[in-house]
Amino acid sequence: MSTSVEGARQLECELHTYEVKFVDALVARTRQAERILAERAASNA
Repeated sequence: MSTSVEGARQLECELHTYEVKFVDALVARTRQAERILAERAASNA
């Protein structure tokens, strides 16, 4: 029983790690897109 509990905890930790990486990637892409749009707006002005 303890083995399955430990396994579940390990999976939960790994899932959290992937969630954090995924969110970080989304934030980075959003900031990149915002910067590109700002640069385009500045060059068109």
